Amino acid sequence: MDTWGRAHARPHALLPHRKRGKDIAVKQAGSASRRIARTVVILHFCSATLLAGTTGKIAGRISDGQTHDALPGTTIMIEGTHLGAAADVDGYYFINNVPPGTYTLVASLIGYQKATIKNVDVRIDLTTTLDVKLNPTTVDVAEVVITAERPLVQKDLTSSSVTVSPKAS
Repeated sequence: MDTWGRAHARPHALLPHRKRGKDIAVKQAGSASRRIARTVVILHFCSATLLAGTTGKIAGRISDGQTHDALPGTTIMIEGTHLGAAADVDGYYFINNVPPGTYTLVASLIGYQKATIKNVDVRIDLTTTLDVKLNPTTVDVAEVVITAERPLVQKDLTSSSVTVSPKAS
């Protein structure tokens, strides 16, 4: 009987020698397949650890500080790197493949004050969520003067032309 009170049909000790040998061979084959399966599982977990990410992600939403409307097209850059993104139609942005560390982000859009966010912490395999609100501002532009002039020579004219206008008295 086993520990749960069940009786075995034939315990291994009572088996004839040649049958016991076959059972031993089957047991050895079974233990070999278990060893292979165990090795595959261990290699799988080791490779998953080796292939784990080495970068993080920054994501969030950019909106107007007064109306809370989305600000599509706003650029958000990580200072000192070439990494950045532009907000989509709904004001959402994300920056992938950011090495771990602490950064300063700059968000800007024409007609709004530039926002600088310091001490943004990025960790491996995690998303740092950062929502930004920009305040509207006026845009000062210098005066632009455009003067129209008639060219001395018309390049598309193939013959001479004369313009007659009435003389005012």
